[in-house]
Amino acid sequence: MRNRSACIAIAVLLGAGLAAAKATFTPLSGTAQMVAPPQGGKVNCFKGTATGNWPPCSPGSSVEIRGLNLTYRQEFRKANGDIDPLHTGFRTVVFNTRLDENGRGHSWGTWRVVLDNGLGEWEGVFTGSGDGWFSASDGQVTGHGTEGEVEGMQLRLFLSYETFPFDPVTGLPSVETIVGYRIDPKGGK
Repeated sequence: MRNRSACIAIAVLLGAGLAAAKATFTPLSGTAQMVAPPQGGKVNCFKGTATGNWPPCSPGSSVEIRGLNLTYRQEFRKANGDIDPLHTGFRTVVFNTRLDENGRGHSWGTWRVVLDNGLGEWEGVFTGSGDGWFSASDGQVTGHGTEGEVEGMQLRLFLSYETFPFDPVTGLPSVETIVGYRIDPKGGK
């Protein structure tokens, strides 16, 4: 009986290994920019008052933001320069952060992308950090395809901003730079 169980376990592991060998990893690169004013959420200023823009609290205060809804337009490109339809669309984010009086701290939340032309949807989570009110920031993103052509695929992304999250010169949202890879466990695409 023991040998039979060992044989079954080996067969399962070999099958899983063969399935993993089929998986394809596709490098990704893209950009995103906020396309609508932030909505909802709650801003708490500690040792200060809300400003209504960025930074969200008066000088010398720290901030906590919970449940802020952000909308981005993201566009990814294939290696040949063509638009990648499996990653291009509108992204909604539920954003949370806790920053000290210098704008340094951590952010986290959830996101969902609805692809153009009804090709499918992605969703996932992110975590990141900021180096100051108008300094660089970065984040790590994981996600999975939930519908359409991307269902069952996975994402691992790294995003960065040159200024977080608004350009102090133009007052416009900074452009987000995104790199990473897509995993298709079935191979292909």
